[in-house]
Amino acid sequence: MKNQTIFEVARAFFSKKGSEEERQEFEKLLDALEERGEAPTEAEMSESKSRVSERVFGSVRRKQNLRQLYQAGRRYAASMVVLAVLFATIYVSITRNPTSPEWLTKSTEIGMRSTISLSDGTMVRLNENSRLEFPAFFESSSRTVHLFGEAYFDVTADPDKPFKVLSKQTEVTVLGTRFNVNTFQLPVVTVAEGSVKVADTLSKGNVLLSPGQQAVLYEGQIDVREVNPEFFIGWHTRKLQFDALPVEEVFGILERAYGVTIAFDSSSKKVNCLITGYYEGERIETIMKGLTNILDFTYETDVSTKTITLTIRQCKK
Repeated sequence: MKNQTIFEVARAFFSKKGSEEERQEFEKLLDALEERGEAPTEAEMSESKSRVSERVFGSVRRKQNLRQLYQAGRRYAASMVVLAVLFATIYVSITRNPTSPEWLTKSTEIGMRSTISLSDGTMVRLNENSRLEFPAFFESSSRTVHLFGEAYFDVTADPDKPFKVLSKQTEVTVLGTRFNVNTFQLPVVTVAEGSVKVADTLSKGNVLLSPGQQAVLYEGQIDVREVNPEFFIGWHTRKLQFDALPVEEVFGILERAYGVTIAFDSSSKKVNCLITGYYEGERIETIMKGLTNILDFTYETDVSTKTITLTIRQCKK
């Protein structure tokens, strides 16, 4: 009920012009208002009396039923003070403790990859058989996600709000950069751009990585290596560059880049030749055929299990 309507009903009630139904409704209203909260302090009562009296009772103070109307106004004013305090408390509570954002989960199965755009503009490329847990929106103080598996991150820069990736025993903290996190076996963090702080949550040790560096966490230690980032984010970009790499390492990169299993049969020989080459956006069949110019091998593909079985004979000179 609007304030003006309440005042009109009050005047009608105490001037005996209101109907019995109006009188009962007004009594119910006063009782309801009186029940909303504790009694106000003397100071609140005094202030409320003054304000309400000026607005409502200025024109009726000289009337014979002033006292009755004043008592009703006091009850109304006291209730309004209680309601004001109540709403103020709720407002402060809401602004100080905003509702926590809903957490979302994106998962991929074997042979499946997914691109996720977070609320701050950060792009995440999720590799197969992986899971990312992230909030629907980031709160004011931090940006945190949880990773299980492997993902490539292109983080939107925000100096006032660090971006954190929590995974296994690893905590990766950045402001704005591009990097890859792989936790399928040992946690491995590879930086393509910017700087990344990698911390071991068990040993409490940490390192700061620059572009072209990689951190491997194992047994409470952090091993830092100099690497070509393209070798480790090729699964995402499909830009593969091999610079005098051992055979097994080359096929390992192809496994991750194309989401297949590459196995060596029992008759394969262990060879020590090194492979150099560059591929961009090529189908894996094209790459395998290209490698036959460097390496003497044959292979069979099982499409149902996405497995390539190799029989390696020797290096080609």
